[in-house]
Amino acid sequence: EPWPSGGGGGGGDGEALKPGGPAPTVDQRLSQTATMGRLRGALKRRLSNSVRQQPQDSPADGSLATSSCSAPSTTMPSSQHRASRFDCRHVLRELMTQKAGSPLRAWVKYFDRNMNGSCSALEFRGALKAMNYQGRPESLWDDLDTDKLDEITLDVIDPAQANLWRTFRRWCGENFDSPKDMIRQIRLAAGLDPSMEAMTLQDFAAGIGACGWQGRSEALLFDAMDSEDEKHLRGRDLKWLEIEVRRREAKQAARQRFKREAIAKAAVALSCQNAKHNFCTFLRQQFGSVYHAWRRALDEDGSMSVQRPELFKACRQMNWKGDVRILWKALDYDNSGTTTLEELCPQTGQLLALFREQVEAKFGPKPSAALWAALDRRRLRKVTYQQFIEEFTALGFTGKLKAIAKALDWEGRRYLVEEDFRFIDTWKPPQWLVAKPNPEAAEQWKRAMKQKYGHNLKAWRQAMDRDNTNNCNWHEFVHAAKLLRFTGDVAGAWLCFDADMDGSITFKEVDPAYYEILMQFKEWAVEEFGGVRAAFQTMDTDNSSELTNKEFRIALREYGYQGDSAKLFASLDQGGEKRLQYKEVIFLDAWDLPTQEGVVDEETLDVPTSSEPTQEHSSLLLEYTTPCPGPGTYSVASSFCAAPSLPTARHCGSWSFTGRRPEPSWLSISKTVGPAHYEPRSARHPDNPEKKRQPCWTFAKAQGSRFD
Repeated sequence: EPWPSGGGGGGGDGEALKPGGPAPTVDQRLSQTATMGRLRGALKRRLSNSVRQQPQDSPADGSLATSSCSAPSTTMPSSQHRASRFDCRHVLRELMTQKAGSPLRAWVKYFDRNMNGSCSALEFRGALKAMNYQGRPESLWDDLDTDKLDEITLDVIDPAQANLWRTFRRWCGENFDSPKDMIRQIRLAAGLDPSMEAMTLQDFAAGIGACGWQGRSEALLFDAMDSEDEKHLRGRDLKWLEIEVRRREAKQAARQRFKREAIAKAAVALSCQNAKHNFCTFLRQQFGSVYHAWRRALDEDGSMSVQRPELFKACRQMNWKGDVRILWKALDYDNSGTTTLEELCPQTGQLLALFREQVEAKFGPKPSAALWAALDRRRLRKVTYQQFIEEFTALGFTGKLKAIAKALDWEGRRYLVEEDFRFIDTWKPPQWLVAKPNPEAAEQWKRAMKQKYGHNLKAWRQAMDRDNTNNCNWHEFVHAAKLLRFTGDVAGAWLCFDADMDGSITFKEVDPAYYEILMQFKEWAVEEFGGVRAAFQTMDTDNSSELTNKEFRIALREYGYQGDSAKLFASLDQGGEKRLQYKEVIFLDAWDLPTQEGVVDEETLDVPTSSEPTQEHSSLLLEYTTPCPGPGTYSVASSFCAAPSLPTARHCGSWSFTGRRPEPSWLSISKTVGPAHYEPRSARHPDNPEKKRQPCWTFAKAQGSRFD
């Protein structure tokens, strides 16, 4: 199809583009591409105005139908506008290559003269004028500035060379301190005199690789920096390095400020994970299963819940060598003050909850007495495993009956008694333990979040994760259902989200796409700045505690963020205000990064099931201490100056501080009576040497003689 002629080009453009005429030049093609964009824009505006002028009650077959048929031509941008934008980029690359030798060199020489990595509309018009472009720059700008940030980068023109230039600049900023230092180090690496303040292409190519640059393309980079065609580089050609050094110093300062806090937080999270894993392993080694340990050592009253003092006491009695405070933090992650069986071992909790549901359906509420009467028909007061399985099979029960029988026998008798079933009367397990996953309810839940709050992250933070831990437990989920006015299957939706049955769900299980975007941003912020809060403070140069869409995306590009900044901004902009507040971003610091290794399931561990304590934990009582006073402190009461009523060990050489008697004459024989200086003759009675003296006397006032 021939190129159309139109205004905006230089003289003779229309003649050159006639069918059968000579091939168009780069300037002519670029001008005509811009002209086509202007024509499409004018047509779109005209047709839009005509549609708005039609009356709303026009007949379907009248002029309104004609306008609606013409409407697709006004919304052609979906295909034709993309093609136009591609043509603009392609033709502009050809123009930049023709004028400067490469798009990168033209970018540095004409478009980005202040070396800030971007080009504004004013700079864009000046660059096209410097390259003798004859068309209208405004049309090109509209096609290239698709995100409406009022600036463009080299990425929209040539992504490959833009990535090369960005990588090289960041690498230089990490390895050199100034333009002079860069020239000196490169010349020194090339084996040349480092005192000279200039380098040629040969010097640059020989020394940059020795300094650690792996990107190659040395000639292209040298030509881009040598914008004045001097065939050598001086300090004034490397002014962009000062910008990169300032960014590096800002990132280092931010990392230093938040490094200690990040390390401490990561250490606590890892300690909680390890403490729970080690504690479950210890329980299985000592008692054979987690539920047996729960009933025998932790939940002695059978309430199916353990409070903090009970856990501390049990750990001391079991001689568990570990930090009990960290263990409690891991078990009581919802800060409810108690921990339950499903929080410690959700698989066993679900098994027993399903058993309890079937028993209640068969025998009614508080069914332990009726259940035992049905099992112990011979009145033997005990039921073996085999009898338990046979009786329950006859009653129509389903499930893992053998596993249930072994779990109920928490005292290890090899048979069951009535006491083993008493917990059924008082235990009220959460609803999700006996429910089934309901994918339809999960989708209804997501739609309710969107309808109520308009943004999934906003719904997560305001309804489900109000304490900002990126964890929503069952009680918080039930409360969120009330806020969302959700009337569907709450337990079924919970099980769809909590597929791993760890007792909590995260934002990843609710919206995986948004979660991946947020975690990619947090990983980058932690690596570059030490945390999200430090990254926000560094990017907020005016200290306004907010970043507009333009400021946020420009700052991300300047500091080397490789992700999709538009999707990231949409994910964080919970209020739809086109700006990010400080509180809308820094909450990510409280979220844990996904670990590279999966969490070990304590129910699948291959550990011994012996109930005998191992030698490793048999002598830990005296080693386990807590800051005094506390339940773990162990000390022996002193017998020094104790009253006679206490069972104290008497020893020679002690005395009382009050009511002291005059010193006997026989005690003057030796002034050094004691454990360090012992003289046998002092142990004899002074009047009767054959009679032994009592080794000591009481601390209280004695009645009568001290000797027999």
